[in-house]
Amino acid sequence: MITCAAGKDASWKERWPKRIVVQVIAGGAEWEWFSDWQTLKEHDRGMEFAKFKEFWQDRLMKVLEAQFPGCKGKGKVIKLDTPIDNWTAGGAEGMSIPGIGRGESLGLESSVQRYIGLATTLSPRTEIDGLYITGSDVAFPGVEGAVMGAMMTFFAMKKTAIYEYLLALF
Repeated sequence: MITCAAGKDASWKERWPKRIVVQVIAGGAEWEWFSDWQTLKEHDRGMEFAKFKEFWQDRLMKVLEAQFPGCKGKGKVIKLDTPIDNWTAGGAEGMSIPGIGRGESLGLESSVQRYIGLATTLSPRTEIDGLYITGSDVAFPGVEGAVMGAMMTFFAMKKTAIYEYLLALF
């Protein structure tokens, strides 16, 4: 997925002329590819890890440049995060949110397996009474999924079925 939030900001060109922020998100990275380094802090992972990240960064940049040739060679800051970078960010080692895998960059992974098996069990409720998850982690990725997830969380907190609420409106 290639995103560019700056493209949605009408004042961006005024505030940041000739600059843009682009994010390339590649799903499907296996935890095991990175697990040898999971116990090490980012700056202690060594040259082998740096070269591994550089390999993937170069591949993703080629994808971006193939889709948008005008951006080739114009990156000022290019940074690649891996599943273990996301998993260990902010001291979250071992954090487990029901239904979310290790190191997912945007919450739940977008895979066929998720929609076949996990979709029937997705819920905004957690094992902790009164703690809910919301947004795209509850429903589907993207803005629409985040809105649907927010609605599911709202109705779970109200302890009201969505269909009952909608019937009352009409």
